[in-house]
Amino acid sequence: MFCKAILYFVLGLPAAAQSQSFAKITVKPARSADTQGAHVRPDGEWIAMGITVGRLMNLAYDLPANGSSRFSTLPLWTMTDRYDIEAIAPENTIHAGLQDSEVRSRIQQMVRNLLADRFGLVMRVENKPMAVYALTVAAGGPKLQISAVAPQDCAFNTGGEVCHSFGGGHRSSPECKSNRHG
Repeated sequence: MFCKAILYFVLGLPAAAQSQSFAKITVKPARSADTQGAHVRPDGEWIAMGITVGRLMNLAYDLPANGSSRFSTLPLWTMTDRYDIEAIAPENTIHAGLQDSEVRSRIQQMVRNLLADRFGLVMRVENKPMAVYALTVAAGGPKLQISAVAPQDCAFNTGGEVCHSFGGGHRSSPECKSNRHG
């Protein structure tokens, strides 16, 4: 339990060849301080406006947005400098018949290659000994109770299932979420 994987982001090392890259990429300093997020159009055009390299890493590798001591320290510019990116997927890579999960997987691979090609970013995983906490159920069983606050009354309700649910990380599914607070 004391060995956890650690992600290191190393700038400046050559990237391993990847199978899928955008056919055309334009990266420019952001015109505005506003972050509009990233989205893919049905024709395979991927647009990210006002995005940082740190956020691109979150998207490409399903990393937590709040960071972690398990990750190596990144240069400040990766979290402050913003870019407007327009990229076009190769023909027939993104099409209407694909499931959302497959579109996401393909875009992630292309964003990983964009990070390597345009920003010199390479990821590696290492084992590192560290202290961890184990959350276990007491002998009497779980004591979780349904929240007294209805989802529509929640102060943090921003739509969808954001409020009143727990997520288990990037591989979580709707079946893994719970409406219990404890």
